[in-house]
Amino acid sequence: MRRLLSPTDLLHALRRLDAGALRRYYGDDSLAGMSPPGLVDARYVIAREYGCSSWQNLQRHSVDVARKGATIGPT
Repeated sequence: MRRLLSPTDLLHALRRLDAGALRRYYGDDSLAGMSPPGLVDARYVIAREYGCSSWQNLQRHSVDVARKGATIGPT
């Protein structure tokens, strides 16, 4: 499976029980799976993959990186 960067795409993959999406979702989060995944959960997974503790922190980091003309990628 290709890496889904859109939270909405990741959420749809989780709801389809896509194996790659499920691995990402359950990867490092001990609370994952306590309730059906939502958009907030998909955003958190993506932020975590980029080394950020929240979606808001990832957004701030992305803006900072864009201002510097650099690029970011998942860790």
